[in-house]
Amino acid sequence: MVLGGRKRSFAKKAQAAAAAAVLVAIIGAALVSYVVLVSPEERAKLLDEDFEDSDSTSGSSDTLLREYPGNIEFLSVDEIDHSIASIHIYTETNSEVLTERSSLQMKRTVFSSEDGLVSFSVDDANLVDDVLMNFRVTEASGTLTVSFNGEDLLEQEVVVGDSVTIDLPSELLELENELKFSVSSPGAAFWKSNMVNLESVKLVADVTDISHREATGIFSISDTEAENLETAVFSFQPDCSSDVEGTLTITLNNEYSLYSATPDCRVQMGDVELDPSMLFVGQNTLHFYTEEGDYVLHNLEVESVLERVEYSTYYFQLTYEEEQSVISDDSTVEVTLEFSDDSETKTGYVSINGYKRHFDTTGSSYSFDISDYAVNGNNAISIQPSRTIEVRELTVELN
Repeated sequence: MVLGGRKRSFAKKAQAAAAAAVLVAIIGAALVSYVVLVSPEERAKLLDEDFEDSDSTSGSSDTLLREYPGNIEFLSVDEIDHSIASIHIYTETNSEVLTERSSLQMKRTVFSSEDGLVSFSVDDANLVDDVLMNFRVTEASGTLTVSFNGEDLLEQEVVVGDSVTIDLPSELLELENELKFSVSSPGAAFWKSNMVNLESVKLVADVTDISHREATGIFSISDTEAENLETAVFSFQPDCSSDVEGTLTITLNNEYSLYSATPDCRVQMGDVELDPSMLFVGQNTLHFYTEEGDYVLHNLEVESVLERVEYSTYYFQLTYEEEQSVISDDSTVEVTLEFSDDSETKTGYVSINGYKRHFDTTGSSYSFDISDYAVNGNNAISIQPSRTIEVRELTVELN
């Protein structure tokens, strides 16, 4: 009986062990299935491994080019005409009264004297000519002496009713001037006095107005124009408005003489060729001047003759592996233009290895795919606007 009981007890233990093994196998299979079925991130945590998101890796990009082109001017012609408004320069000489007195009295005795003084000033002695003084004598006894800036001009006896005209030498003229009138002494006749009275004392002269004898004309040269300037030509048509003709002088940027002669006002003046080095980027100034005369200058023009316009070209590299990735559609090459404003229309072309992609946008950013044009090795890209634009940034990325 005891032996049979032992056998039954051993069989029960074997069955229990088998059941436990089956249970462990089931649990193990469930765990494996769970690890396989959970997300990669959870599986990495369970297995204590580093997790790398394949989606984020596939969405990454490499910058192949980043440039800051700035202002890109549009030039659609081979010539640019800079027209300048007509210029009128002249000097004008008119007769002017320098000074006048209604009356002057000079008196002299043996013991006293009373002189007449007339002072006057001029702005520029070189612009005053043919100075004449005139007066009429209303009372006279003795000899009248008239001096101008210390030089005697007249010393004679005058008669009541005389109208006297005196020419004042221009070489004696100064900015500040003085006329002195005096009468001679009665001499030994100490009881007598000599007296001269004058009226309507007037000085007149020819005075030249030079406030309009020079003028300026302004024109501007853009960066793109300057970079592509082959030569420039200046031309004008003079019109002489008076019989007085003087030398006409025209200079550029206060440095280069373009013309200095008495023009023939009956014909169009010949073109004056300008070297590009004579012109500034930005504002340029033409200065017109004449010593005398009256000129109206029409059809003032500076014509810029341009070479073929060359826009800046930028380069980026594409490796063989990157090219193959693009060919297999695993990657794309994308261009992005960032503009300085988001309202004005920006139009033009982006040239990639000679192929053109048009853009037309009012936004501040514009992107497009150039995968079909990119090649292994060096790639060239340039922006050719259809109107002047400001490109803040140009990027090429491999996505």
